[in-house]
Amino acid sequence: MRDAGGADRRQEGEPQMRASRCRGRAGLAATFVALVGLAVACVTPPVDPGTTTTTTSTSTSPTLTTSTSTSTTTTVPSAHGAVQVSNGGRTACAVVAAGNVYCWGDNWSGSLGSGTPSTGLSRATAAPVVGIGGIGLLTGATKVSSGSDETVCAIVDDGAVACWGDNHTGELGNGSTATFSNTPVAVTGLTGATDISVGFDHVCAVVTGGAVQCWGNNNYGQLGNGTTALRREPAPVTGIQGATRVSAGKSATCALLADGSVRCWGSEQFGQLGNGVYDTFPDGSGRFSTTPVAVIGISDAVDLLLSERNGCAIRATEELSCWGFGHVGVFPNSAPYTATPTGYIDVSELALLGSDTTACLRRNGTVQCWGNNPMIVGPPHTLPYYGPPVTISGLSDVVQISGDLESMSALLSDGTVMNWGRLMGYGGYTPPSSNVPVAVVGLP
Repeated sequence: MRDAGGADRRQEGEPQMRASRCRGRAGLAATFVALVGLAVACVTPPVDPGTTTTTTSTSTSPTLTTSTSTSTTTTVPSAHGAVQVSNGGRTACAVVAAGNVYCWGDNWSGSLGSGTPSTGLSRATAAPVVGIGGIGLLTGATKVSSGSDETVCAIVDDGAVACWGDNHTGELGNGSTATFSNTPVAVTGLTGATDISVGFDHVCAVVTGGAVQCWGNNNYGQLGNGTTALRREPAPVTGIQGATRVSAGKSATCALLADGSVRCWGSEQFGQLGNGVYDTFPDGSGRFSTTPVAVIGISDAVDLLLSERNGCAIRATEELSCWGFGHVGVFPNSAPYTATPTGYIDVSELALLGSDTTACLRRNGTVQCWGNNPMIVGPPHTLPYYGPPVTISGLSDVVQISGDLESMSALLSDGTVMNWGRLMGYGGYTPPSSNVPVAVVGLP
């Protein structure tokens, strides 16, 4: 997030990550990853959205000209529950069975997509995102990704992408130089998207045929197009074909290819490209790659997650291999710069939080966590807690997890979304944090 003058308020050590992979519910089969915004969803056909009432609102921002938008309130559809969730740490969003997107949490850059002013109107209950230009509701969504710098993007009908929230470095992808949008805008020229991942201040999408397109900040080559020039509209990543997943981190990006290999590009400050190289300069200015490089030691990946400092892959054997800076999250006492087995098996999904100081696994319908965040790991453990992972009480039949910063979400098989850690919404919850999962209110 940035201040009113456009300066980046997040320090290099601050976190930025989330991961998601789900196997669907109600008989639907799908898998996906969401890190640093990498979110893919279980696809459910939309149903009749019901009756609508229309209201008009006007919003003003000190950094954006006054705009008037029309929003539509829709009767709760007959299909209920979420089918995918993406927790960006400050704003969380879910795709629901009817194909709408619901968001809750902070709204400093319009990341709730409600069309309301972005000056602190956070929300502790889920509410629907309005449609492009503020008309009606956003419909036809299949996947949503919420980034840790308050940009959110969703794949909608026919593989088009809509984004809203922060736009200081062109994250909305529509060519605009406005600093934010509190209503969704269409990403220019992007069709056939099958996966989407919002990083700290850049966004990447897999499109039909397996190419990857990225836009936004590019100071470390995280757009993968051979340059370090910022892009406000999508540009293809050099040399990527056959991609099935993409995961955007803080200043790097990784893609999973159909052959099980992984390619990464961007900053090598923490060894997060997995090619055996790391940067010895504290500000990360010394080493980066503007084009993809192969992660060493991975040839059978089925899922992928890239955080601020780590990259991880779930292998065909459901074993977890990771690379990059160790810290508490995955490797407490070492820092492997090529893919290295972690010893964790039977893993369906991974989430890394808080500059990778806390980690959670999804295993056999449960969630297990360890690390340095008492609200995520829970008492009575002395922190940092290196494991074995603690099973989070009160959660069963979990089909997807997603987390970032100090907040975790779990999607249950019945469509309920549970949150714990920082509950988001700035005071809407009492208390504002919980080490016990609580159900998100307001989802249909």
